[in-house]
Amino acid sequence: IAEPLNGNGELLQSKGGPIRKTIRNCSLIIGLHPDQATEPIVELALSLRVPFAIIPCCVMPSLFPYRIQRISKEPVRSYSSFCQYLLDLSPSPPENEFET
Repeated sequence: IAEPLNGNGELLQSKGGPIRKTIRNCSLIIGLHPDQATEPIVELALSLRVPFAIIPCCVMPSLFPYRIQRISKEPVRSYSSFCQYLLDLSPSPPENEFET
């Protein structure tokens, strides 16, 4: 889908026609090196309650200074802390744990 994914994907979900139907009926959301769309992909998948897979890339701490680790309250500045931050977006722990 050639549409921008901003915020939590709400704008994309609210579109009419085939885009809305595609988003609402997807069975999996995948993001490979999604840059600034990484967090919105996770939030969209969680809101739709569909499985997702992402391969995060750049942390970009200057673009996202609000990203703070849930437990340590430290800013997200490294790839491993970014992965943990993304895992922490889920209201429940992941079913399959892995090391970041």
